[in-house]
Amino acid sequence: MSNTVYNLERKCSNLKSKLEITEANVVDEKIKLYRLQKIAELANEMTISRENKLAETIEQLRNEIHRLDNETQNAAGNAQWLAHENHLLKWFLELLNNVGIAWICSRLCCSSSIGV
Repeated sequence: MSNTVYNLERKCSNLKSKLEITEANVVDEKIKLYRLQKIAELANEMTISRENKLAETIEQLRNEIHRLDNETQNAAGNAQWLAHENHLLKWFLELLNNVGIAWICSRLCCSSSIGV
């Protein structure tokens, strides 16, 4: 009977050792799980931070596009106005040129008829 008790004690000791090993493994797995959760949280925070920065960049680009669009429209309006002004100046210079020639001719004609 002492042999049976010895065998039972040995089995009990083996089971206790296995239980301790299993408990240690469980603690190790919990630590790994905790670390993985922290890594996932950090990754999520980094993703959110990157998304926020990307949203800010997109907003800045939209504002810049809007500003450039306004500048383009203003430049197009200015170019159209300058073209119109240029046309008026050409017309005025042509008018002055024609009037000037007519005036010179009238003076030449008048002075030659008076001198004769």
